[in-house]
Amino acid sequence: MVPSVDDRLLPAVNGALSEDTWLYNGNAIGIAAPKTLMALQSTTSKVYRIPNNYTDSGHISDSVWMEFAHADTDVLRSQVVNDTFDRYYWASPNTVPRYAPLATIKAQAPNVSGFILGIPAPLGTLVAVPSGGASATLKSVSYVQTFVSAYGEEGSPSNPVVLAGVKIDATVTLTLLAADPGDLGTNRNLTKKRIYRTVTATSGVTTYFFVAEVAVATTSYADNAAVSTDAVISLNAQLQSTNWIAPPSDLQGFVSLSNGMVVGFRENELWFCEPYRMHAWPAQYTLVTEYPIVGIGVANQMLVVATQGFAYTATGINPGSVNLVKQPGLLPCTSRGSVVSTTRGVFFSSQLGLILISSAGVAIATKELIRKDRWASLVAVNTLRGAVLGDSYFAFGQARFGVFDVLSFDTTAFAQQDFGDARRGILIDVSNASVAFNLQTSEDPVTNLQTDAWSGEVFIISNSNLLWLDIGDQTQTRHTFKWRSKIFQIAEKKNLQAMKVFFNENPTYPISKVQDPQIPVMTAAVTSGVTMDSPSPVAGFEPWRASSAPDGDAWVPSSGLPKFFTTKFSAAKVISSYQVGCPALPASPVVAPKTWTLEGSNDGVNYTVLDTRTNQPGFSSGETRIYAITASSQAAYLYYKFNVTAAQSGTQVGLHDFQLRQPKLGIVRVYANDKLVMTRELISSGEQWRMPSGFKADFWQFEVESGVEIRSLQAASSAKELETV
Repeated sequence: MVPSVDDRLLPAVNGALSEDTWLYNGNAIGIAAPKTLMALQSTTSKVYRIPNNYTDSGHISDSVWMEFAHADTDVLRSQVVNDTFDRYYWASPNTVPRYAPLATIKAQAPNVSGFILGIPAPLGTLVAVPSGGASATLKSVSYVQTFVSAYGEEGSPSNPVVLAGVKIDATVTLTLLAADPGDLGTNRNLTKKRIYRTVTATSGVTTYFFVAEVAVATTSYADNAAVSTDAVISLNAQLQSTNWIAPPSDLQGFVSLSNGMVVGFRENELWFCEPYRMHAWPAQYTLVTEYPIVGIGVANQMLVVATQGFAYTATGINPGSVNLVKQPGLLPCTSRGSVVSTTRGVFFSSQLGLILISSAGVAIATKELIRKDRWASLVAVNTLRGAVLGDSYFAFGQARFGVFDVLSFDTTAFAQQDFGDARRGILIDVSNASVAFNLQTSEDPVTNLQTDAWSGEVFIISNSNLLWLDIGDQTQTRHTFKWRSKIFQIAEKKNLQAMKVFFNENPTYPISKVQDPQIPVMTAAVTSGVTMDSPSPVAGFEPWRASSAPDGDAWVPSSGLPKFFTTKFSAAKVISSYQVGCPALPASPVVAPKTWTLEGSNDGVNYTVLDTRTNQPGFSSGETRIYAITASSQAAYLYYKFNVTAAQSGTQVGLHDFQLRQPKLGIVRVYANDKLVMTRELISSGEQWRMPSGFKADFWQFEVESGVEIRSLQAASSAKELETV
């Protein structure tokens, strides 16, 4: 679909609507339904996978899994070649940057605490006492001490102790500085102390050289200058870690570049580590942006910085030579989760659309696909979380927690979870005109969506489960989809009388049935043969208003629970799913149902429970959810009862957008001059249908809602003409 173009002017390859549709093979088929990989902890919003043996998608289950509470946690692997410890590093908005070797990760997974990233400087100043020596030559000398971890990571030095008038062959006894007890294997893993002393060259330049390394528990060291002369010491390594401080404790995240560089951010600052030394983040490398940074990504060797104002790019072969360039035009990033690095460049969401920054420059990638106003209405721009799916940008809104309902009259009422945006998503391929822009839906709210670093597969976190969107599995269940054609204007006003739809009758995947609504738009207690009733209905809030059109309508019975209403059909129907909606009224999240049953009956007296829902999470105002009925509970019933036993808060319940749905292989709808003129159920491929007659139309449009792959749709003014199509 191309929302920026009128339905009458669309190119032939595009539809007016594409929802949950996979269009890459030229046919219309539902996108693969994600498969469950494993259950997660209830607090998990991000995972990171470390393969045990093989990195490919065929061995995803054979992995070590790290779980994190914050969705914006970034995880990087050490860039040190053949790292003996196989270290992994992570940064998150809700904790200090941390790291751990693989052995520790395997021992602690899934809740890996590891160690705080960065090696602290020893606090205080060494105590140095010179003694002995026979030389009459005197010198000035300074000493410093550093800490070293079990992984060879060295921190910045202590304050120097300066000695003047010391014999060049004297022994200097140093009282070493102790490490914090918490850094001896708990917060950090310090195991060594290093000692350095100065040597002054003939040019007058003074340099610290390595003297000795001792165990971290060592309290003193005697430096015998008669043995360790300046000539000997000056052959040792120089002190490199003078500016190697730990990263900021509030580092929000980071990405890796080439040449061992890692870039992190906080507020409006970019921080760079010393190449190949993730524990060392010299402050002099820091760069600043005008506006606070939202997220960062990488396009080839270029860093892309998305902020609340201007976007920036940065290039350089080492942290000391990075050139930061502000890009023209305000492009405020609306969501950190929308920042996605791809082979084309870095995408991120803004109020203008989806932005793409690459070596070719800055572009609004969706400029030709969707207007700014439609982008804001169709896309959850403020909570968007994206990933790379094949060649497309795939994203969903994110569930938000702890949201206060400002419309509530009950000041103690909270909507604990906001799922309003977490069930709608997008799939965009700016390089494929037939795919273009597609809407996505999810029955369950999405907590996070991410691309696996090892396999490139897309993972989804939803309802405390880790799901895998495996588009390569041809046997995987697929979503039902909805696709609507462009509006075709025919040369001469006429009546189309014959039609065929060809589809795959023998798919390799289990067929998902379309859930066809069976309750019409109610305008009274009895509408089109459907009756909705309850004991003692409240005037103005009768049960039929739960399925009426106005947003302000709702079923709101008198206070007190339980409360129920019934829906009676003119003939018994099999119902496979149903829809429950929160009224768009003040205090509506409070009155939304929390615990209920759906029951079926053929006499209106004896009911069978078909589905039970207990302690459902809070609704946002106007939110709707669809619930499936297990196949074993499905049967044809004349009456259906919706029985609420608990509301989200208190004893008043309210309901809107209630719907009962019947399973069908597919449905085809035909519109003539914007009016629905025919609805037919898919039964067999290529079956010829006779279309309604008695009218002519200039404009025709076709819609398919299906659980099977649609190959073609044909329509003509007569059966004879149809044979030539």
